[in-house]
Amino acid sequence: MAYRDKEHAREQNIRYLNTESGFILSKWHDIKKRIRKKEKMKKDNGDYKKSPGSKKIAKLEHTLTKEEFFAAWEEHKIKYGWNCYYTGKPMKIGRKLAVKGAKRRHSTPPDLLSIDRFDSDIGYTKQNIVFCRWDANDEKGAITINMCKTIYRKHLERIARPDRRLYEEGGSVTSMDYGLWQKDNIRRIQKQIRSALNEKE
Repeated sequence: MAYRDKEHAREQNIRYLNTESGFILSKWHDIKKRIRKKEKMKKDNGDYKKSPGSKKIAKLEHTLTKEEFFAAWEEHKIKYGWNCYYTGKPMKIGRKLAVKGAKRRHSTPPDLLSIDRFDSDIGYTKQNIVFCRWDANDEKGAITINMCKTIYRKHLERIARPDRRLYEEGGSVTSMDYGLWQKDNIRRIQKQIRSALNEKE
């Protein structure tokens, strides 16, 4: 009887996780585990492996509350519906019942709803969380906004200077100087791009 009761409870839990309220609540619990990492590390005498999340997340400041999290989800639905914040593609919720004795867990569907910190240098705050597809979240990884700017600037430089667009061909190597993103410098790069495109024509 105990076994049947346990299996019934598992099935009931999966059914609940396949509802919007159940799934979103589970996502909040996942976040809560991560933002409490600092406290758990103290209890475990600084043992990193005994608590979920990364050391970096433990060092960040997190201000997100349960009420703000659910409010952010409602705001997302109004603005974007059930679509990914990054790609605009449809998202879905759902969990599968784990198969007992299986060596591997079910693979995560690429369109599964997930929570991402928009800027990896900032913790979980109402302004910094976004609702997106799992594949978009996975592809973005832990890249920071500043690194995105640097990569994009390099991309513009390659377009503007086709004769030196490859690093191995002697393209310019600059430091992580984010001051290049000031208005005057952006205009300069845009002018170079227009000039290069006109020359091609």
